[in-house]
This record gives sequence, structure tokens and C-alpha cells, in this order.
Amino acid sequence: MKKNITKKNITMVIIVKICIIGYMICGMISCKSAPAPTTEPPGETQQEDKALQPLDDTTRQALAAAQEKVESLRKLTLDFAGPTYYPAECDSAGSHYTQAQALKPTTVEDYKKAIEQYTTLAGEYQALNEKVLPRYVEERKTALQSARNKAVQAGAEDALPEQVGTADETVTEGMKLWDAQEYYAAADAFDDAQNRYGLLETEAACHGLRTEIATYNLSTYDPDTFAAAEQGMQRALSAYTAKDIPAAQSAATEALSQYQLVAATGWEALALERRQRANAERTKALDIKANIAMKNDYEAANGVYSQGDSALSDRDFKRAVECFTPAETMFTVVYKTTTEKRQTAAKTIQAAEKQIVESGDRTKKQAGVKR
Repeated sequence: MKKNITKKNITMVIIVKICIIGYMICGMISCKSAPAPTTEPPGETQQEDKALQPLDDTTRQALAAAQEKVESLRKLTLDFAGPTYYPAECDSAGSHYTQAQALKPTTVEDYKKAIEQYTTLAGEYQALNEKVLPRYVEERKTALQSARNKAVQAGAEDALPEQVGTADETVTEGMKLWDAQEYYAAADAFDDAQNRYGLLETEAACHGLRTEIATYNLSTYDPDTFAAAEQGMQRALSAYTAKDIPAAQSAATEALSQYQLVAATGWEALALERRQRANAERTKALDIKANIAMKNDYEAANGVYSQGDSALSDRDFKRAVECFTPAETMFTVVYKTTTEKRQTAAKTIQAAEKQIVESGDRTKKQAGVKR
């Protein structure tokens, strides 16, 4: 019995010792695996705190405002020919714009950096526009003055003074809008004035041709086309009254082409007609030897007639008419003058012959008396 108790006691002791040793080993392993306590630098903690700050509406709105400003300034640069005037600077700004667009901010710090980048970009576009806009408006003023000069040269001030005044007023209004920094409204006014001056140039050309056609009665050679041109001018006037300048320009352009066709057809026909008439007078002069009787005058008329033939060969029909018309008159004068001189000479000869006869008769009578 004692032996059994002793054996049991020994076994228990061994088990207890094993448990104690196992516990100690576990404790040692646990201590080794636990991380050593560290102390973070104060700056890193503050940065993490900032990064973890919640986004507020003010920050979001600030970025949206910065982006909106850039978009507005960039649009001005592009719409007012910035890339044409300053390509390198616009390319640089465009590259920075692409970089800014690529930003995807999530934290407060990200938003602040994005706002800063967009603010810098806005300054870049602003500096560009301070050069682009003055250059643009100067070019528009030059173009408008050139368009006005062409309209005036075509006769617009005499033919359409009220329309010229309206176009001038549109330019003035555009400049007022520009000075008020209403750039897009100003550009629209400039466009309107440019179109008005273009219309004036076309309409004045139509009026000039129409007067020319009427003066020389050229419409008789192509009456249908002339009637179509007249209708086109009526459509142009109606469109102008309705303030549809593009439609008025289209109608006037069509009318101008028709007037030009009438004039071209008329001048060619008239030139041939005038040549025929001049040649008839020339032939009459030659028939009575006027080229001998009035050599200098005949040669002067023939020289003008030859210029008409040259113009006819060059298909300069208007110039041909301008030569054949006076040549006809000159040949007529040569013919009439030669005829008158011949008649005068004939009368003189007749008078002389009569005088001779009468003198002979008197002589015979006197001789008869003496006998």
C-alpha cells in the first residue's frame, strides 16, 4: 500500500513539473513574439491626422471654383485664337491642364494640392489672355476696316448709305461690349458687322452693274436673266429687312452673278453691233476717197477702230464698245466733211465753169458788135 502511494506521488510530481516547464516555455515564446514598443515622431502623427481629417464642403467647393476658373480662362484662350498667336505657350499650358485633369484627390491634403495646381494654371491662362485678347481685337478691327473700305469702294456709301450707317453702329456697339469685357457678345457683334459689310459690297456691286446695264440697254440682249437678277435683289432686300444677313448675302450673291452674266452677254453683243456700225461708216468714207481727201482725220478714226478690233480679240468687249462708238462718229464726220468739201468744190467748179461760159458769151457778143 505504501509503495502504491509513493508511485502515485512521484507521477503527480512529474506531471506538475512538466506543466510548469510548459507554461514557462509558452511565456517565453509569447514574450519573444510581442513587438517592441516604439515611439513615432510627432510630425508623422500630425500628417496622418491631417490625412484622416474629414472633407468638408468648403474644400470641395474651393477646388470646384478653381477648376471652373481654369475652364473659363482656357476657353477664352482657345476661342480667341490663342493657339494661332502663341502656339508654344498654349501647348505648355495645355500640358499642365492635362496633368491637373489627371489628379484624383481623396484626402484634404490632396484637395489642397489640387487647388494650388489649378490656381497656378489659372494664372498661366490669365497671362496668356492678357496677350491674346488685345491681339484678337486689333485683328478684328483691321478686318472690319478692310471690309468697310471694300464696300465703300464698290459704291455702298452712295447706293446704300443707311445700311452703311447700321453696319458702322454695329461695330461701335461691339467695341463697347469688348471694353465691358463681354468678349463673346462683342465677337458676335463683330461677326454681324463683318457680314453686313460683305453684303454691302455685294449689293453695291449689283447696283453698279445694274446702272451699267441700264445705261447701255444691255438687258435687251438677255432679258430673262436680267429679270431673275431683279428678283434676286428683291429677295436680298426682304432678307435684310428681316435681319437675316446670311440669307440676304446669299440672294445678293446670286443676283450679282446673274447681273454679271447679263453684262457679259450684252457687252459682247453690243461690241459686235458697234463694230458693224463703225465699219459701215468706214466703208462709206473709203467709197468717197475720204482717206485721201482727209488723210489725217481718216487715219485718226481708223486708229481708234483698230484699237476696238484689238480689244475684241482680247474679249474686252466693254473696251471694244468704247473704241468702236467714237470710231463710228469719227468716220461719219470724215465722210460728211469730205462730202461737203466735194459738194463745195463741185459748186465752185460749176460756178467757175458758168463764169467761163458767161465770159465767153460776152466776148462773142463784143466781137459781133465790132464787126
